[in-house]
Amino acid sequence: MAIEWSKALECGDVEIDNAKKQLVDIINVIMRVSTDKQHITFNKILVAGLSKSLGRLFFKEERLMQRHGYRDAREHGIQHRDILDAIDDYAGGETGIILQTRSPTITIIIGSLISHIESMDRPFAQFIQSRRKSYQSP
Repeated sequence: MAIEWSKALECGDVEIDNAKKQLVDIINVIMRVSTDKQHITFNKILVAGLSKSLGRLFFKEERLMQRHGYRDAREHGIQHRDILDAIDDYAGGETGIILQTRSPTITIIIGSLISHIESMDRPFAQFIQSRRKSYQSP
């Protein structure tokens, strides 16, 4: 389960688009090493770092949604929080203790991220792209 970057995911904000490209790369790295038992600790560290990066990206993305009056901004933001909560549970949360019985697996987390990119980010990118074109039209 890998994901490829495409122009359809771009919203036109260079900072957000670059961060999303990096996110896609990180997702693919995590998926490659997630099946290797020797890489579990590395994966948890990588996923914990991913949480910080995603938090910043999600904040900027939600601010852009508000600025442009995106109608699905609330639902989009809820998915952002759910993803961050799942990552936090997987990485051990504040205590650093991995609660195996209730922590989602990395495959589920990455699946959620990929699903979010496909179902929420693509329509948002199309919305922003159409708004930018309407601003540029004479």
